[in-house]
Amino acid sequence: MTGSDFERLPGHIQRAIDNAFNKAINPNNSSKFLPISNTASSNPVSTSLGNDDGGGGGFLVDDNEDVPEDIDVEPSTSNSSDDLIPLDLIPTALQFLDLPPDDEEILGVLRNAASGWSSSSSLQTPKPLDPQTRFVSREDWRSVCAVLLENRESDDDDDLSENAQQRDEDEDGDTFMDDDFENSVSSGGGGDSDEEYQGERRRSTRTRRSKTSQQRTDGLSPEHSEAPKKLTKRQYQTCLATYALFFPDIPNEELLKKRILVSDLQRVSNLLGEKTKAEEMVEMLEMFSTSKDKAMSFDDFTRMMITAKLA
Repeated sequence: MTGSDFERLPGHIQRAIDNAFNKAINPNNSSKFLPISNTASSNPVSTSLGNDDGGGGGFLVDDNEDVPEDIDVEPSTSNSSDDLIPLDLIPTALQFLDLPPDDEEILGVLRNAASGWSSSSSLQTPKPLDPQTRFVSREDWRSVCAVLLENRESDDDDDLSENAQQRDEDEDGDTFMDDDFENSVSSGGGGDSDEEYQGERRRSTRTRRSKTSQQRTDGLSPEHSEAPKKLTKRQYQTCLATYALFFPDIPNEELLKKRILVSDLQRVSNLLGEKTKAEEMVEMLEMFSTSKDKAMSFDDFTRMMITAKLA
């Protein structure tokens, strides 16, 4: 995996890879990023945009603004926080590229790449970090993603760019289906699902939990999710296959009409040999369910899967 693999990718795929990296480390930055040069250096330049009112935006190149383009600028020996991503944000960045966020092979490669970077390195950050935090460099991220995306079909490439744009522009915090699947999923839900969905956030804020339980479930809270706003074909298929595990005897055409109850969670938990308390199961259903009886529909289930970085 080399920088040349990344440079051979189409420009919009290069931008998608960098934008996923940038969006994961700074989800509040809605700035658009400039196209990546085909002759990009192996030591990538930070794509953060300046806040100087006197400038028109663009790349930060320290104090070398007047240097001609054909003259190489000596790269900095220090490491900017814009060029490193914490290892625990990798699943979020993978989701932005519609790559499986829980794929152990992909995560293993990036863990190995992170072995040389930690917050104890010469990393320039505005505030102190946990000394145990591990990072993946932008260069390694580009290299891994280049291998994963180099054989993606052109149609999928277009979907990738469209989905990335949708995630940047959509600010309402909800997860939506791709248009191809929206009708089929909607037909399987209850008639009052839209009304129930509107009240979901109000109900979630009224839920009262103990401190111990809250610590276990806060990471899954939809309010804290950086999940993609548009459900892709891959994510839909992953969620559907997982949902079917709860109803092994139900034909596919009836599957989307089913809803997960506490008894279903208990049965699957026992099959997997997991010791999950009934209280925790109820809390999970309350957190994501949009129905009054706290049963989880397929739409609810997909939001949980995306939030938990399982699809």
